[in-house]
Amino acid sequence: VGAEELADYQAIVVPFPFAVSEGQAAMLESLVGAGKMLVVISEFGSVDDHGVPHERPVLLDLLGLAEAPSGEKVAGLSGLEVREPIPGEFTVYASVTPTEGTEVLARAGDTPAILRHQVGDGSVLFLAGEFGIDLPANYDNEARDRTVRILPSELSPGHARLLGEIRTVPEDDVELALMRNAAGDLLLFAINWEERAASVTVSLPEDAPADGSGFAVLPDGSVSGASAAAADHAVALDLAPQEALVLRFAGG
Repeated sequence: VGAEELADYQAIVVPFPFAVSEGQAAMLESLVGAGKMLVVISEFGSVDDHGVPHERPVLLDLLGLAEAPSGEKVAGLSGLEVREPIPGEFTVYASVTPTEGTEVLARAGDTPAILRHQVGDGSVLFLAGEFGIDLPANYDNEARDRTVRILPSELSPGHARLLGEIRTVPEDDVELALMRNAAGDLLLFAINWEERAASVTVSLPEDAPADGSGFAVLPDGSVSGASAAAADHAVALDLAPQEALVLRFAGG
C-alpha cells in the first residue's frame, strides 16, 4: 500500500508494524505531517521488509519514543479521559520512554501505555502493548471448517471499550472502505453487520463523480444491482440487515 492508495483516508491503522522499510516509514511520516491520524498498535519497525534488523527501530521518532519499549507487565489503565473507567487489565510493555513533547494519554500502573505525538498537521497514537491480540475475549470459536458458520470472537469488554474511546464509533456497526482502483475509479464498500437496517452518510473526495453503481449482496447470497447519487460530496446509504454493498464511481 502506498501514499496514493491511502490518500482518501483521514485515519490509518497500522496494527502490528514489526517489519517496516525506511521508505514505508517515510511515507507514513509524510501522511501524518499532511494532517492524517495514524494509530499504531504494539510494534515499532524493528526489522526492514526483508527481515534485517534496523540499527534503531525505524518508527521510534514518528511514535514519539526515545528508545524501543521492552519487557512486559499486566495492569489496569488509568489517566484516560473517559466517561467511565475502562474495565479489566491490559498486557503492555514494562518500559516505555516518551520523548519530550509526547503526550501520555493513559498509563498501566506507572508505565505509559497510550501515547499521542503531534507531527506536522497530524497526530500519531501509539498503543504500547498487546491491545490487538488481546481484543478477543478468547479464541474458543476458531475453526477451519467450510461447512459451519463461524461467528466472530466475543470481544474483551475492556479492549473493545478502549478502542471505542480513541476513535469515532458509528451508532450502527457498519464497516466502510473507500479506495481507488488502478483506473482511478473510486470504489466504495459497505457492510452492515447489524441484524437490523442501518443508514450511514459517507463523505467523498471533491473530484468524485455524482453517480455510483454496483451490486448489493444479501445474507442469503442473492445479488442485485445497486446505485447511489452523491450530493455535496457525500452519499447516503440505506443498508438492509447484513447487506454488503459495492459501488463504483467511474472517472473520479
